Amino acid sequence: MFCSFSHAQERIGVLRMEIPENKPVTRQLIDTIQSRLSRIAGVEHSTYSLDDETLNFHSSLSSSSNEQVVRKVLFYEFDLYEYYKPKLTIDRDNEGKIKWVGFVLKKGALVKSKMVDLENNTTCITDYQETEDAMPFGLDYKNAHRIELSDYSSRFSGDPTALHKRNASLYKERLDRAYRDLSSKFRNFYRLKMGYVYKSILKTELKYFVPGPMICENIVLEKEKAKQMTIALPVKTKLPGGMSLRIFTLDTIGEFVVPELFGFYSIDDVQDGSITLNSNLFSKSKKVGEAHLAGKPLYASFNSSGYGCKLNQQHEFIKIGLSFGKRSIDEFEAGVSSFRNLMLIDLDFAPLVDLFRERFKQEKFINSDFTPKSIGAKYLLNKDKDVVSLVDVATGEVIFNYNTPEGVKGLMDQTMGVFNQEIEIIKVTKEKKGKVKKVLLYSPFGFSGSSNYVVYKATYEEVNGKKLMRPIEIGQCNLYGSDGVVVLESSVGGDDGEMYNAIQNNEEIFLRNITYRLFGWEFK
Repeated sequence: MFCSFSHAQERIGVLRMEIPENKPVTRQLIDTIQSRLSRIAGVEHSTYSLDDETLNFHSSLSSSSNEQVVRKVLFYEFDLYEYYKPKLTIDRDNEGKIKWVGFVLKKGALVKSKMVDLENNTTCITDYQETEDAMPFGLDYKNAHRIELSDYSSRFSGDPTALHKRNASLYKERLDRAYRDLSSKFRNFYRLKMGYVYKSILKTELKYFVPGPMICENIVLEKEKAKQMTIALPVKTKLPGGMSLRIFTLDTIGEFVVPELFGFYSIDDVQDGSITLNSNLFSKSKKVGEAHLAGKPLYASFNSSGYGCKLNQQHEFIKIGLSFGKRSIDEFEAGVSSFRNLMLIDLDFAPLVDLFRERFKQEKFINSDFTPKSIGAKYLLNKDKDVVSLVDVATGEVIFNYNTPEGVKGLMDQTMGVFNQEIEIIKVTKEKKGKVKKVLLYSPFGFSGSSNYVVYKATYEEVNGKKLMRPIEIGQCNLYGSDGVVVLESSVGGDDGEMYNAIQNNEEIFLRNITYRLFGWEFK
């Protein structure tokens, strides 16, 4: 197991995962990642191996041969789905005649990254990037995952299926021989994914160290389409080609800053921290050009969530300890990491963090007690196979628990209630004949994936001398967003005009996940 650390201007660290057996391309890529990171200009990385809970510094894989104190650590894991005995695929026509025989390999890849602040064990960022297609862009790679066995007839004495029926052991022997003969082609295919993995890890670094929007300059228009522009990185570093940044504008609507997200522009050239961006098929360059011509500043970011917020609202960071029972990076944790205004401390990583704190023996690192109370966590988030629960550290009381299949959305629903937060309607963006069709929403913790919310209007009545709130359903919002987005446009259904009137009259409105309506809940 290897770890790489950056210590120049608090640069990033990377964990080299354990090298799996029988995966030569994965082994090669691990070495390549360490080598490339050590050569990034403006960032200094130090590489360590973790063997039997002992740290070893590797000067040959580091930016400098001299070991120095580091303060940030980035752990990573990736999966190329590298497998050398795939199922034999036989394509036939409508008459059953063989058209193609070969092996169909998986084009996807999974990259998981997690950065931890070594001084306080705070999770800085967690990324979980999974794609079904990690191939380089271009027609040449469209069918790279299909490895043809052109001489199948001689290998299997005709139809492979027929041989399997006649003599299964002989079929297996011939198939194993085909695996060995084509293993080099399999390896060449898996190497095509290496660029995706490296760029994903590097992007995690950039999302943390360059968090704010960067102003776009030198806009080049062609037929009112924004074809090219430049941005300046706050640090001088060199980035590989093929990476992309999200382009957007920022508008102020009342007390909210609202991003209008466009497409992605590709990095074409990097010179002394100045990046040239070119449009591509996914840039929405016409809309970008229109925004520029309208006088709106354009911004770029490595983080596609955008930068919406509510002005003049003070948020106290809520410190939460994480205990998932294993030292790993999973999709659930990445989703929790995307919540706004939460400070996360992963207690499962504490023993590993302690190894580095002890190694450097800095005064700031002396207190290595990472219990929920010692880190100042008000809550402890536990997750096992079936249940997620939030515990009050001071009292030990279980505040809530729910079934794991509800995932991050379930946690979002629960925390909104516990921390007394509400989703707010910023404005109606589309209406027809006095009925709401689309609205712009704001969530203080951000939205998570796709969700369905019921919209309620609060009405009050007095019962036995007590003023009680009675909710009336006035519509539904269907959201299709990504983790961490705080401002999102939503389509609306079920409004017969009452929702439109309630918004126009500034009545008390709130939203709840549709699962609450099905299983029951209490209003604050």
